[in-house]
Amino acid sequence: MAIGCGQPLTMPPGLVAACVERIALSRATDAIAADWRRTWHNADMPTPPLPTVRAGFARLGISPPRDTPLIGYAFRYEQLGTGNEGPPGGEAAWPDGGPLYVRCMAIDAGGGGPAMVVSLDLATLERGVARRLRQAVAERISSSLERVLICCTHTHSGPYPIGPSEEDEAIREDAVHRENEDAWSVKGRAYFEQLLPRVVTCAAMAAGKLVPMTLAAQQGSLGIGYVRRVPDGQGGVTFCWNPQEQDDLPLVASPDPTCTAVVLRQVNGPRSIVLFNAGAHPVILGKTSNILSADWPGAACDIIERLCPGSRAMFALGPCGDIHPWIATQEDPVNIEPVATAAAGLVASLTHAARPVGESGALELHTAARTVTFGRVELDLVAWRLGQLRIIAAPVELFSDLGARVRQALAPPLLIATETNGRSGYWPTQKAFREGGYEVEIARNYGLEPGDGEKLADAMISLVKELDD
Repeated sequence: MAIGCGQPLTMPPGLVAACVERIALSRATDAIAADWRRTWHNADMPTPPLPTVRAGFARLGISPPRDTPLIGYAFRYEQLGTGNEGPPGGEAAWPDGGPLYVRCMAIDAGGGGPAMVVSLDLATLERGVARRLRQAVAERISSSLERVLICCTHTHSGPYPIGPSEEDEAIREDAVHRENEDAWSVKGRAYFEQLLPRVVTCAAMAAGKLVPMTLAAQQGSLGIGYVRRVPDGQGGVTFCWNPQEQDDLPLVASPDPTCTAVVLRQVNGPRSIVLFNAGAHPVILGKTSNILSADWPGAACDIIERLCPGSRAMFALGPCGDIHPWIATQEDPVNIEPVATAAAGLVASLTHAARPVGESGALELHTAARTVTFGRVELDLVAWRLGQLRIIAAPVELFSDLGARVRQALAPPLLIATETNGRSGYWPTQKAFREGGYEVEIARNYGLEPGDGEKLADAMISLVKELDD
């Protein structure tokens, strides 16, 4: 492959595959969309009875003003100032538009009030902030805390809300640089005050639009990520942040490339909701970019909605504590599209191939919740079961090998939602603890020890299995 100046360009296999898939997908878009219409919108097509729930969806903009700083990179915060450039090609549109959104999916299945999945185009939330949001949503929709999941897409090009009396301030070393904390905190607290009512309103809107929907799910492999930790041959690691800048490093694909698509389709109507989940850091825009962006997950949502007419898409982050996308940490927003297109193409295919998650008739939502303590942190773990579909949510940046460990112990379809209900830093494997690196340093700051990642994975497995007892 050659670039415009005639110089050869060496590209990693994953990037080549993503580009090839992008080209093929662009040619097949009309066919996929037409097939979606035939499959999901043909009223004359006989269909067998399917498992159903009542569900609703809503979306509101949460883009901040330009004077609000972005979180995600120490270099940006230290060297580029505290504001943002807005989205590509336009002003930040708080509160009515994008590029950042809160998306809410309400599910009413059985007693106990509606359940709510909230997806925020934000990097992360402190656990105290997440608990406030969950409690406010639960109160508004007359539900309970374990029925509310607050997921962050983990974009590294969004703001950082700070609660009015942050309980987690003592262990925010990995998120905040103390020398600029005062000015940074003022904007973060102002943003939280704007965010809270938007999230609650969006949840109430979703809960107010419940209609009967069938429920199906499917999983497949999405090869958009590589392991950024590269063994250095001396017992340690070198970090590959950008495969094009560090093309001398040997890279391997993610050990947990699973993409899960949960599809809700309106009974006798045109609406559908697609919740998808995959593990690769949303870091296509890097440390030298001050652009406001939902990164590849936000763009993938837009493409899915084009490929699947009548659908509304939302994202929950999978295990990716050590995983970058093949295009990473650069400054041109146009490069978001190849990765987003590859992800959206697979999700569109999975929605077409999705299988019912239970027998015909109304499904009942079963929940289990547990608070576990490791080191200096308490983790609010939540598990859901709807038929054969399991969802396990944790406020962690889970290493991909640990995600694979959870999947090996549980039957599909399984959605592992990380950066959900708060944050507690990186959760490395025992092997990673031996190798070291900045994720391990952050984990030690939280009081974690070698083996805690595996213990957490086992606790997640145990909580899901509790739903089957």
